[in-house]
Amino acid sequence: MTLNDYMDKGREEGRREESERYDKLIAILVRDNNFTAFDKISRDNNYLQELFKHYGL
Repeated sequence: MTLNDYMDKGREEGRREESERYDKLIAILVRDNNFTAFDKISRDNNYLQELFKHYGL
């Protein structure tokens, strides 16, 4: 494997982990019927990051 292959694999894994994190947050917000926050994270990345911290994701 070349260095680029390792870098690509790392980026792919990072995207997968970020996607899983986002999916967990969405599940929490839906479970709590917090559709206002669900709507806001689609428009505000800072708020998204705050909620990741708030829920320990």
